[in-house]
Amino acid sequence: MSSTETKNQGNRLDEFLNEFQSLTANITKQALNYADDEDEKAVISAFSPTVINQVRELNGFIRENVGKASRQQLSEVDQALQVTAGASLTKNAKSIFPSLGSVVGKLGLSRIIKEIKKIIRIILDALGIQLPSWIDALLNIIDEIFDAIFSAGSSKLATTMSIQEQNYLAELTQLAKLQQANQFRYQDSDDDE
Repeated sequence: MSSTETKNQGNRLDEFLNEFQSLTANITKQALNYADDEDEKAVISAFSPTVINQVRELNGFIRENVGKASRQQLSEVDQALQVTAGASLTKNAKSIFPSLGSVVGKLGLSRIIKEIKKIIRIILDALGIQLPSWIDALLNIIDEIFDAIFSAGSSKLATTMSIQEQNYLAELTQLAKLQQANQFRYQDSDDDE
């Protein structure tokens, strides 16, 4: 692998992680701009520093593990980011900011955060990291904080986001079952040879 390829791989991951960090900070700022009353602003202000720090620390954890990764693992991370268009997703999410005052805008950003969580899991898997249970807990906390920021001041929106989260978790469960079935199928075909 050439040094240019290695550099591009690091750049793609760095771009994704930097865009996610930037998106997080900008979401909290934009949410404050669209907040209707002081109580809503107080909720957003209470959560904002925490979620920004959590994303920064998660990015640091990923970067630390990238430093320990093999060339093959780095190649898989790069390929995953290219195929999932991770950096593009995080960049393009900012185009929703003018609609953040609407329910559709908030639901759209919430869904993008859920997709970013999936990409992070793909990255960690490609790095060969046995996911500690706290990673899933942290990803869920980050997601729930974003949902709290988006639904501040609207119990109806909070309920809608809760249903959306339940659907997302059901999706992940079905995906895990599919991956497990495929893994067994590939093992069976290897045994037949």
